[in-house]
Formats: sequence, structure tokens, C-alpha cells
Amino acid sequence: MHSPPECHLISSSPVGHDRTTHLLIWADKSRAYHIHRKSGGTAAALQSTLSLVKLAVAGILLWASIATAEPLAVTAPVDGEVLQGGSLARITWKPTAPLPRGVEEWEAFLSVDGGRYYATRITPHLDIALRSFEWRVPNVSSNDVRLLIRMGDERDEREVDVPLRFSIVADPFAPMPAVHVARARGESARPGDPAVSLWTSGDRDGHHLAEERAPIDASLRTRTRRRLHEHKVFVATPVVANARPASTLASFASVAPRAQGSSPLRARDILVLVRRRNI
Repeated sequence: MHSPPECHLISSSPVGHDRTTHLLIWADKSRAYHIHRKSGGTAAALQSTLSLVKLAVAGILLWASIATAEPLAVTAPVDGEVLQGGSLARITWKPTAPLPRGVEEWEAFLSVDGGRYYATRITPHLDIALRSFEWRVPNVSSNDVRLLIRMGDERDEREVDVPLRFSIVADPFAPMPAVHVARARGESARPGDPAVSLWTSGDRDGHHLAEERAPIDASLRTRTRRRLHEHKVFVATPVVANARPASTLASFASVAPRAQGSSPLRARDILVLVRRRNI
């Protein structure tokens, strides 16, 4: 009996009353298992071999399910829950298996498009002993909201896709929270994903919290300023503090008188400029 390609033998046991039949179990690099029977033997030996094969397959499937099980379960929010945009909610989880060695912190990310893009990090990097955190629900509407929890030591990280789905209903009357414009972009929830656009920063114990958003792209900012200058529109942009959150809301301070012969500033142009400035 030759081994399957790129496999190694992990078990070879004689079975049957006459001990002439051997049960061989091979494993390849992808953890797929191959079970073979060597030599013939009596009918009783063959029946015993088949019974052992069934037992081995059941054990392998059980081991595989344990090895691939997620190490935690989220208890809040719950599957199917409806949250109100702009409100405060709580995320709570508990371990369901021993956590990987070296895990010392965790953070949670939120997606409103079914997990394709996790645009918001709803927690700071929290100590692994702190397993509950109050977060602000983004004021958007979605019926396919997903969570992802990442844990590790900020160098070696493991992502856990939380198997639950809930909804958010936007509230047009919810107050807009103060958001600090960060100097640099945020991190990505998963390797190869775009960076988050909004995130919560703070200490590992959940204190000194601040809501932050990614800075506007420099090229877009230059084009926007040039457009504003062409139309003689002056925008009062708030000063962004380094140590404390500041509101990102901007307002039109004044509009210079239109020079004779120049084209009027249309409402559509103002709307485009407002959207580009995230006003």
C-alpha cells in the first residue's frame, strides 16, 4: 500500500479476529483524511474494519468541529434585534472555548452591508478581560447589520465573524455626536479590506473615549477649495483639536457678492460642494 500524494501516515492498526487486516489513516496538508484497508482477511475481519472506519470518521468529524469552532459567542445584541440609530447599545460576549495563547485585547467592527465592508470600529482596543462595552449606533438604516470581533496582541490578530444579523432604523431627530477628525486613516478590520471611515478610540479599560473619522483626501480637499474659490464661496471650517473631540459640522459663513458678468452660483453646485465637504 502506497501513501496518497503528499500525505503522512498517522495510524496503522491490525483489526479483526485473525489480525490480518490493517486500518490505515493518512492525513494531508489540508487536514483531509484518507482511510484505507490493507489486505483481505475473513468476513468477520472485514465487518470489524468497516465498524472501525465509521468510528474513526465520527471521531475525525468531531475533532474538526472542535478545532474550527469559534472561541466566543456574542450575547448582545441578539439575532434579529432592531436598534435605533444614534442611540447607545451594548455589545457583550463570552468565551466558548479557551482563547488562543497570547490574546490580550479585542475590538469590534460593524458592517451595514452584510459584512462586505466593515466601515466602523465601534470599540477601542479593549483589554481581553473587559467583555462588555457600550457603543453608539450609527444613524443609518440597514436590515443586514453584521459584527466582526478581532482579538490578539495588536500584532498577531484573529478575526471572528459573529453569526448573527440585526437591523438599524435611522432616527432623523437624533442629535449628531461630536466627531474628531483624525490626522491619519484608521485601521482595516480584515487584511486587504479598506480602512474604516469611523472609529472609537480610547484606553484599554474603556475610558477617555472619542469618536474619530478619517481625514478628507488631500487631493479632494484641494479640488474642493479651488471650486469654492472660483464661486467666491467662503466656508467656515472648525479648528480640529488634537486632545479633545471637535464637531465636524461646517457652515457657510458668507457668500461674496457676485461680480458683474460672472455666472450665478446654482443651488446644485452648492449641494455638490456641501456633500464633498461632508457638511
